[in-house]
Amino acid sequence: MIRRCRTAAVLALVVTGCSSPPDGFQAIPASDVPFQLGASSTASTSGSASTSLPAAAPEGIVVDTVDLFFVANETLVRVQRLVAGSVSPSSALELLASGPVAEAGLAGLRSAIPGGFAPNVRVIRGVALVDLGEVRLESLSPVDQRLFVAQIVLTLTSRNGVGQVVFSVGGDPIAVPRGRGDLVEPLTPVTYDDYAGMVAGS
Repeated sequence: MIRRCRTAAVLALVVTGCSSPPDGFQAIPASDVPFQLGASSTASTSGSASTSLPAAAPEGIVVDTVDLFFVANETLVRVQRLVAGSVSPSSALELLASGPVAEAGLAGLRSAIPGGFAPNVRVIRGVALVDLGEVRLESLSPVDQRLFVAQIVLTLTSRNGVGQVVFSVGGDPIAVPRGRGDLVEPLTPVTYDDYAGMVAGS
């Protein structure tokens, strides 16, 4: 009960005037997914990845393009992944946590997301409240702390309807590093622009 009240208080402080996206992700049988869907595109040297949709997806199947950000040295590379279904912010982080797909075009990419990452994500009027669950920033190196937060923020704010992110652990708001290394106070929203300088080719 105490945690629920605490989380509600956090949301009340950070809500801004944007609309939240629908949570419409639906799993479908693998046999119904076109061969090209679910595959990652090839990362380019410009720091982003390009991909093309199949010529025609089966009728009734919704295709969503998800921007995910993975680590190359100490910079981030955007990789687009095609997914059957409408991907919610929570589902986008699940895809991020699964890591880069092992294929030639993505060689050398890694993720700063630790194993067992299972966040709780709520989006209220454009603000994503991300509770990191069992993950503690202090368990990561200073470099990976910044990359970890950047991966989450860049991925979430690339989704329609998400403009800001606030972090907590166990319902308690936490300070997080921005792209240039400075810490923001707990309850202070961070945005795509706070980490854009970390994206390769930016």
